Amino acid sequence: MTQPSAGRIFHEALRACLSEGRAPHAQEVEHIARKIWSDAFARKAGTDWEDVPEQSDCRLYVVRAARMALGVL
Repeated sequence: MTQPSAGRIFHEALRACLSEGRAPHAQEVEHIARKIWSDAFARKAGTDWEDVPEQSDCRLYVVRAARMALGVL
């Protein structure tokens, strides 16, 4: 079985949050943050998402971006 694309997962999470009137689940935010990191920063940083320290400014910045992408400020 193939994994769903990141774009599909993002749209499904966004649609679910909006239609159910809820904040995104932690797993949804984490998945979007991982995708943002992979697309925008991983190559330059030379670091996989799993290796970005939990409380680093970089990780917090990307998690905030993921939350904003899902409609949470």
